[in-house]
Amino acid sequence: MGKLLVTGATGHLGRLTLQALLTQVPPHRLAGLARDPSRATDLAEQGVDIRKGDYFDHDSLVEAFDGVDRLLLVSAEALTDRDTQHANVITAAKQAGAQHVIFTAVQRREDSDARQIGVTDGDIFAENVLKNSGLTYTILRHPTFMEHLGVYIGADAYDKGVRVPEGDGTVAPATRHDLAAANVAVLTQDGHENTTYTLSGSEAASFRDIANALTEIHGSEVLYLPITAEEYTESQLAQGLPREVAEFLTSWATAITGGTFSENTGDLERLIGYRPTSYREFLAQNHPRLTQTETLDATKDLLEGEYVPSPDPMTREQVELYERTDGREGATMMGGPVVVVTMRGARSGKLRKVALMRIERDGVYAIGASAGGQARHPNWFHNLVAHPIVQLQDGPDRRLMTARVAEGPERESWLAYADGLYPFFADMRARAANDREVPLVLLEPAEG
Repeated sequence: MGKLLVTGATGHLGRLTLQALLTQVPPHRLAGLARDPSRATDLAEQGVDIRKGDYFDHDSLVEAFDGVDRLLLVSAEALTDRDTQHANVITAAKQAGAQHVIFTAVQRREDSDARQIGVTDGDIFAENVLKNSGLTYTILRHPTFMEHLGVYIGADAYDKGVRVPEGDGTVAPATRHDLAAANVAVLTQDGHENTTYTLSGSEAASFRDIANALTEIHGSEVLYLPITAEEYTESQLAQGLPREVAEFLTSWATAITGGTFSENTGDLERLIGYRPTSYREFLAQNHPRLTQTETLDATKDLLEGEYVPSPDPMTREQVELYERTDGREGATMMGGPVVVVTMRGARSGKLRKVALMRIERDGVYAIGASAGGQARHPNWFHNLVAHPIVQLQDGPDRRLMTARVAEGPERESWLAYADGLYPFFADMRARAANDREVPLVLLEPAEG
């Protein structure tokens, strides 16, 4: 009997799936795929066979999938070359002798032309490749993650209301834990071959319903304030998000309010055998995290000073999760690993934190100030120029580093290395090229 392999072993969903599998399956039958196996040492210590592989490296996948019978393909990050990555995994699984591939897609309506930027078209492509591969398959279409509700409604919903694109569409979100349980069911049971499930949660809600639930939980009124899609995008840009990310979030929010996720199938409950967590239950347990500023435990910080969390809820949530778990969770961005850099604000001198792509060579780290291809340098770049002593956290390890801007042949050498790790980095630089040269900052161990 072959192994069960879960890709994305260091990501949220992949790690939760493996942890749940460990309660039902002997560890010698489990394998996990990771670009950086050192980030999954806790799973390896429990007996999971952690194998190195990269969605962009077909040969590495063929080797990693040797002896695997069933494989869970956790879909690649949005806004990356998902077609290449998904096709590589599926064809490598076929070549390595796997029998069954399970693919996590995003919920959609077959009768709708609505598209989520950077996701829907890639899902359709991957599903077609899988269906024509000769492998048996299961497609698991996910609703909005429950954990992402706070991203849509904003960190200041209690004070300023739930300001989202207008529309009364509903979504039945599901927690990652419940979706991981569905992954386990399909990986360990027969009878799911060549089937597509829509894993909607237990209770559908509009954003008006969410505002009403927060009112009940908080004890004071949380207003529902519908705005246009353009106003929503501008509100995201005002928080410092790159336009590409702001428009990405807008496409998801408008998909929710427009009814793209309104179908409630009951598939999730049937697969996992219990009633999934409802949005009301989740908000009651987690509403401070969703709508109030996080206060991180800075006792381990090597830089002293007042910490000011990012106004961007996604950045703030990822940093908090990464630091709280020593990099075991919140450890990826656009399909690649990240580090967390703590720095002083250029003008305020207060501590700021940001998660950035991990580019490391011989103990030196490089970070690219691409800002997603925007016309201006990201704020953190100005902070590093003004205050070059920073704290770098890579997994559980925190160290003081000195930042300097790479130039000339040194810069070109590092860019070539970075492009080999992240093909999309060159595209981001190209988008910014008409307005600026993207700086590459090197972080070297601080003296003393």
